[in-house]
Amino acid sequence: MLEWIAAPAMLAGALLTGAGVAGILPLRRSRNAWSVRLALAIGLSPFCLGALALAVLLILPGAEPRLHLFLVLASMVALVVALRNSIASMSMIPSAQRNDVRILIGVCMAIALMIGVVVSLTPFTQNDALEYALMARILFDERSLAALPVLDPAGNAYGAYLPWTHPPLYPALLYLSHAMLNSADAIGLGRWVAPWFLASAAAFTFASGLWIGVRTALLASLLLVTAPLLFLGTAAGLIDALPVSASAMLLAVACWVGGSSTRRSVVAGAALGVSLYTHSEAVLFVPLFAAVFAWRWGLHAPLRRLRELGLAALVMLLVAAWPYLRNLATLGVVVGDNPAVFQIAAQAWGDYFTIMRGIDLPAAVAQYGLLKGWFAPEAYGAVFWLMLLALARVLSVAFSGGFAAFVSGRVPVWSRGMVAAILLIACYHAGVLVMVLAGEEILIKNERYLLVVLPAVALVVASIWGASSSADAPGTATNGAVHSGAGRALLSVVLVLQAAVCLAFPLARAAVGGSDSWSIPPVAQSEPAIAPLWRVRDELASSTGVLSMRPGDLYFVESRMVSVLDPRLLPFYAATSADVALSELRRLGVEHVHLPESFLPPVFNSQLASLLADPRLFTRISGDLGVQVFRMGDSGLRPRRTDDLSPSVSHWERSYKLVIGGRKALASVVLSAGPLPADGRSVAPELGGLFHRDRAIALRSPAVLPNACEEHVLGYTVSGRGSVRVWVTVENGSGSAPRTSRRQIADFFLSDAQDRRSLAARIALPPGARQVWFEFEHAGSSAVTVESVRLTCLVIP
Repeated sequence: MLEWIAAPAMLAGALLTGAGVAGILPLRRSRNAWSVRLALAIGLSPFCLGALALAVLLILPGAEPRLHLFLVLASMVALVVALRNSIASMSMIPSAQRNDVRILIGVCMAIALMIGVVVSLTPFTQNDALEYALMARILFDERSLAALPVLDPAGNAYGAYLPWTHPPLYPALLYLSHAMLNSADAIGLGRWVAPWFLASAAAFTFASGLWIGVRTALLASLLLVTAPLLFLGTAAGLIDALPVSASAMLLAVACWVGGSSTRRSVVAGAALGVSLYTHSEAVLFVPLFAAVFAWRWGLHAPLRRLRELGLAALVMLLVAAWPYLRNLATLGVVVGDNPAVFQIAAQAWGDYFTIMRGIDLPAAVAQYGLLKGWFAPEAYGAVFWLMLLALARVLSVAFSGGFAAFVSGRVPVWSRGMVAAILLIACYHAGVLVMVLAGEEILIKNERYLLVVLPAVALVVASIWGASSSADAPGTATNGAVHSGAGRALLSVVLVLQAAVCLAFPLARAAVGGSDSWSIPPVAQSEPAIAPLWRVRDELASSTGVLSMRPGDLYFVESRMVSVLDPRLLPFYAATSADVALSELRRLGVEHVHLPESFLPPVFNSQLASLLADPRLFTRISGDLGVQVFRMGDSGLRPRRTDDLSPSVSHWERSYKLVIGGRKALASVVLSAGPLPADGRSVAPELGGLFHRDRAIALRSPAVLPNACEEHVLGYTVSGRGSVRVWVTVENGSGSAPRTSRRQIADFFLSDAQDRRSLAARIALPPGARQVWFEFEHAGSSAVTVESVRLTCLVIP
């Protein structure tokens, strides 16, 4: 029952503490000052709780979780008492701002309701989220921040190896949720950490929008939270909401914090320091917001600006230097994921990240890297396209007073926050351009990094359709064509569509039998990624080692793992024969192997795939198509016969498809179809490398009629260049309307250095299968040759 007492107390204490901190901030004078402070209070609340969680773990390492929990609650009470005067100053809502407050509270309640529905229907099964949950479980066992990063597989009960440089704010808050239950066996209240930060990001964005007007504030916050990647990722427990909230906080600070140069420098430095605890990518905020703050404070006195920025940097280092110094001491880098396995040249991780993510061609780098926001609508919605319309109007207003007035900050009052947002967006994309030209692709490999500019993008868009009167936008005229009823109608349609997308996935899951996301068994029994592990959980729990290509999934079975990135696997990856590789696995105590449907280089660039395909060496104990679990040892199965399905001896079909949803491939439309030449070669139209993610070619085998086989081994040799996915389509049932199901069983890349692969995969067809097809799908501007495909039937002699 403790969680029913502690959780509301923590929420109330965090909100009051945030109100106290917001009450003492030196804000610029404005008729919206009270509403801004309330929005800042809501936004600061999860940061306040996270700071206390980190503090107790640092000050009292090894103490009982319940003691840490009590100290956090007691500390919040002490802070509320200490800040009672500033909290009291916010107790009376000015009549002029009551409508603003109602809208803000309504936004937060709507977000809470929407995210509550989605969270309750979304299983906690994303690999990154599960790795953070695993960190929190280890933190719960050790009760000390010294346990992170997890670098000693032998030093924890799970054999985990998690060498990430991300600061410990998220795991610390998950740890508090475990402390309430005095157990880390379930995610529980930890499901609400990421949603809380999403509400925080909305509140900070609302505060920034109040610089222009309440309608702008409302629209900006709604545009932010309905971005599909951010909303759905938050519901799945991903960390993205934390750095997005930090970015929104810094934008609000740039808009509103004033006072003396010393006070605003201290506040800006403290805010930067706090932001650095959210994610290692937050190091990008330092140069980005240094530029924003410098412009916001005025460029007419450069030496004075340098002194102010220097003071802000000093405060930032005092607040946030220690986790990054610890990274340097323990990992040898300040930020960056760079485990030893990534350094193996033969694994070709660089080619994997670029080719599999569709950024291996110059045009693709421009389209899906530099211009990612405009060509990944499945991730960001339409907000970047709306920004292009908004920028035309914003820049015309901003430059109306002349270029000198623009760069010096002497622009109309309402546009200061907006120009800060534009500057942030411009600096981010300029930084991406510089890094790409320097050969560094980290900022374009992942769609999630661009989310940190969404608060600024949402503010720019909302500024045009939000400012409705001279009271909202003093000193400007905003009734141009782009600020018309048609523009507002367009924005309304976009909001509705984005909200619909955010709700569609979890509701569709529920409609087809989705599971309760709070307790482990229902999730594990219904999730395709977890169910095969859950079925054999007792055997895995007693295993001396489970080699996992997706170690986060083992959170549900609590087995001792050997992570794919564990440096102890280096001799295994270097092995050039199956016998040596097998002996290396035995040396590490590996008894089981967990293989997901999406392959990493260690699967196809080592002996692992060939070992698992040999029924004399491994027994498949769980999984049919896709995720599989193997036990080391003879399965007793032997080949009965092998059918040659190669294009040279059978008829294959080739279809050219439009892919909807980019890299996520949410759906596809066949544009043309025809026979595949007998040589098995398929070349996609180049199109100058454009729309590399949005088109694919599927090469489909003839139908195979399954016979009495226990399992099959699909062996194939493919050459060329591009990313390739291997699919199995099964037709089962009876009657005139049979059912078909399609599952991915492998994926890999072909590059100039690794242009030919011979692989094999074990598959078990579901009972009642009438016929089966195999597909090799290559994406974008690629060329692939299916040289041979053989299907071997395995039976017990």
